[in-house]
Amino acid sequence: MKPFNLAEDKIAERAYCKQQFTRSLRIIALLVILIICALAVSYGCKVSERGKESRLKLELARVQGRCVEIKHEIAQIKARSVQRKWQRQLAEASERWLGVFGAVVSRVPSDMWLNRVESSESDSNVTIEGQVASFACLSQFIASLRSSREFSDVRITSARISGNSTTVDEGGVGKRRAVVNFALQAKLKTAEGASPIQPAPSAQAVPAVKESH
Repeated sequence: MKPFNLAEDKIAERAYCKQQFTRSLRIIALLVILIICALAVSYGCKVSERGKESRLKLELARVQGRCVEIKHEIAQIKARSVQRKWQRQLAEASERWLGVFGAVVSRVPSDMWLNRVESSESDSNVTIEGQVASFACLSQFIASLRSSREFSDVRITSARISGNSTTVDEGGVGKRRAVVNFALQAKLKTAEGASPIQPAPSAQAVPAVKESH
């Protein structure tokens, strides 16, 4: 029978316990390292997310600022477009009205005086008022307007003899004769498909354009 050595059993037991303790320490150390790594990764992710969030906020602020600038530029472009359109309409209206006025003045006889040539704001009518030495001269003037290409309808709205005017003949002798005060209304012709001539817009209608600094 082999003798039983109690000391050897204790030594083996101690070695086994030491081995188990060392293994437990290694497992605990590994868990601690894993936890530290996980915390480090989590902290790094948070820092990265915060940095990304800050960059996104800055980018959003730049985009919003650019949107405001674009809206301002669009408003300026629209204002300039409206202003150019207004100026073009004003130039066209002025040119056409100068042509109409010239057509009236060029047909005025020598013994006729015009007091007023005015356009209507509601339609394409022109009112002509003045004085003439005779009804025959007035009829000649009306016939000349009717034969022009600018007017489609010319009619007398009023005609009355009012007072006398003094004229001087070639011999230097003054003569007195009646004067006819008249008022005519003429309708403007318009080209096919074109709108009637409208009075030019007032200066207040011009949009103001602000330049960006």
